[in-house]
Amino acid sequence: MENFIIRKRNTVIEKSGLILFFLFATFQSFSQFTVRNLSGSCPVYESPNASWKDFNSDGYLDIVLHGCLNVGADCYGSGVMFVSEDVSFNMYFFDEVPGGMYYMDGIAWADFNNDEKMDLVISGYYGIFVYFQTDSGFVDTVIADMYCGDLDVGDYDLDGDADILSNGVYGFDQIPYTSIFLNNEGFFTESTVEIEPLNLGSCDWGDYDQDGDLDICYNGVVGDVEVAPGLISKTYILRNDGGVYNNIEAPLPGLSRGDIAWVDFDGDGDLDLSMKGLDYSCIYETEYIQSWTDIYFKMYENIDGSFVEIPVTIPGTTLGAIDWGDFDADGDPDLLISGEVDTVSGWQFLSRCAVYENIEGTLTLLDTVIGKVQIARWGDYEGDGDLDFLTYGGIPKVRLFLNDMITDFENKEILKEIIIYPNPAKDEIFVEIPDVHRKGRVSCELYDVNGRLIDSGYFDSTVRKIDIAGLNRGLYVIKIKSYSGLVIEKIVKI
Repeated sequence: MENFIIRKRNTVIEKSGLILFFLFATFQSFSQFTVRNLSGSCPVYESPNASWKDFNSDGYLDIVLHGCLNVGADCYGSGVMFVSEDVSFNMYFFDEVPGGMYYMDGIAWADFNNDEKMDLVISGYYGIFVYFQTDSGFVDTVIADMYCGDLDVGDYDLDGDADILSNGVYGFDQIPYTSIFLNNEGFFTESTVEIEPLNLGSCDWGDYDQDGDLDICYNGVVGDVEVAPGLISKTYILRNDGGVYNNIEAPLPGLSRGDIAWVDFDGDGDLDLSMKGLDYSCIYETEYIQSWTDIYFKMYENIDGSFVEIPVTIPGTTLGAIDWGDFDADGDPDLLISGEVDTVSGWQFLSRCAVYENIEGTLTLLDTVIGKVQIARWGDYEGDGDLDFLTYGGIPKVRLFLNDMITDFENKEILKEIIIYPNPAKDEIFVEIPDVHRKGRVSCELYDVNGRLIDSGYFDSTVRKIDIAGLNRGLYVIKIKSYSGLVIEKIVKI
């Protein structure tokens, strides 16, 4: 293990001759969002990833950016952390982050050793690294020599701690590899679960059949671009049957170099599926990506465990991300999609970030950013209960798009009558509306700061209890809806 510290150096950060200047630019109008330029000179990352997380549990979201820095013929990983203090940021730089990779990488947060501190896992060019947060910084350890792939965290074996799912390649021979790493109080061992290995793909855990354990959707390629029939893209859904994964033979297109995301798109209580990426099966013996017509965005409705395609006309992207969140607070998930869409010349790519509003089940384009925006993520930066989003790429490289829509829906008169206690809380939260019977049908929903629904229900008395004992520490959002309006309040889990 190697100990490293996230360092603060006022407004100038130095590393290997690279100087990062931190600045705030002026605001400018951007449809329903206001743009804030966060940094003028971040590192130039290849295939970057980004994650919001209140890792220090101070009630404000922080940002981690990670990717590959190209220096001559060498590639090495690096990371920048923007630590939020109220609504301003201080920049910190990760010392000697050995991750980063050219094609794809994965990044996720979890309390791996159950010490009530959020830890970080990154898959990169030199392997999968877990960074354990301590009182004096982070201690890193490598758990696998896999790279060029994605990862996800979840409790696969139902023992109360976070395991890691990853796919990519293994060793210098670039052998496709997909595996689960079991966590035992912060120590990881590779499981013996048999999963067909795929490379250059994505993976996502989710309980699509609602039986209490984690199923898998993952994709990627097998084969060799120089040997017929070339690369073949595949996508699988694996059902978890008592710890054994079985392929359900879902009729899904083979995609890779994109993203996969489970989401309850139709609001019926089960997980539907979204994916994007490139069908590599179409490019045997051609230059890299000769035709960008083989890039797709697809959605599938979960109907009693079978997946039926939902017709959409959204352009696909490679790399980047699919991110779902309810930015307009109407109770359904909206889409934030990012990634590469075309080549400019050689290895120079044109990227795209777009917001699609979910209007009664139809995804409608709201805004698009074209240029070099490589990754975008939802997050409640302002802590006002609505979702903003972050983009990385282009000039300036890091931008925040602040949500100006939600205030139109708030009803301040209802807010005066609602009591939420205790706040902060450890195990449970109570929401009280003294005269709730006069307001008709009133719902109460709990979300994390990324807009993911955690708990929902209706008031059947003046007080509704929400169990938060199993949640990670940090900031959460309660939304209370009735015929007369919407109320959004923040709570802090300690």
